[in-house]
Amino acid sequence: DSQNNIWLSQGAHGVWLYRFGSEIPLHLRATDKVNAIQRGFIRGFEEDAEGNVWLASDHGGICICSKEGKVLTHLIHDSKDDKSLASNGIYAICRDKAGNIWIGHTKLGLSVYKGENKTWEMSHIRSLHDNDLPEDVNNVCEDKDGNLWFGMDGNGLIRLERATGKETRYTRENSPLRSNVITSLHCDSDGRIWIGTFYGGMSCYENGRMSTFAYDPSGNGLASENVWAIDSDSAGRIWIGTLGGGLQMYDPEKGGFITYTSQSNGLANDDV
Repeated sequence: DSQNNIWLSQGAHGVWLYRFGSEIPLHLRATDKVNAIQRGFIRGFEEDAEGNVWLASDHGGICICSKEGKVLTHLIHDSKDDKSLASNGIYAICRDKAGNIWIGHTKLGLSVYKGENKTWEMSHIRSLHDNDLPEDVNNVCEDKDGNLWFGMDGNGLIRLERATGKETRYTRENSPLRSNVITSLHCDSDGRIWIGTFYGGMSCYENGRMSTFAYDPSGNGLASENVWAIDSDSAGRIWIGTLGGGLQMYDPEKGGFITYTSQSNGLANDDV
């Protein structure tokens, strides 16, 4: 977070908070009698404008915590309140530059908390683009121009231009994407959008063009067709967590991959 604390999900077994300057981590669990977080698999974290951290769960809604790990409130679905979460099943969470919190649900599209005057107003987007069916939203990210990107579970990738409201859907049928199941999204410091997929490798969107990295069994390229996580470091290098292929580093300027695995580098597990 902004104070250099590290929040780690242990799946369905809670969250570990490593506070900057402290040698003792704090374990937050749903089973705790005091200061309990929500149940379920913790899928993501996001910091709001007040400096609090939102924990998103796959079936327990959202828990908002202070930087010290104190549970402040829970946000859950209430069938009698149309301003509550669309559902308690959450796969993605992202804060945009305006301070809005975008929440991707299973089967129920998107919810967005709009921050105005330190209050939150919930509005729902049940389906995107020209699809009448509610969708699974696996990922949300914002690019350098303030446009939003949504990774769908089976319906490709959607780009929402904030200035015009125009939506563009990219799929394996109309773009270089090799899979319509988007498992990860990341916008790097140069404005490139990196797209991880299930059984479709990795793609990159830059300046209106998309390129794709396919699995390379020779060991010189992408180590798996399944890309589970993508991030970048301060040097602009791209770090790729794969399913079964270990951890990889890709340098966009020089090209080429460096691969770290359990067998050759002591990685704890090749599923990253």
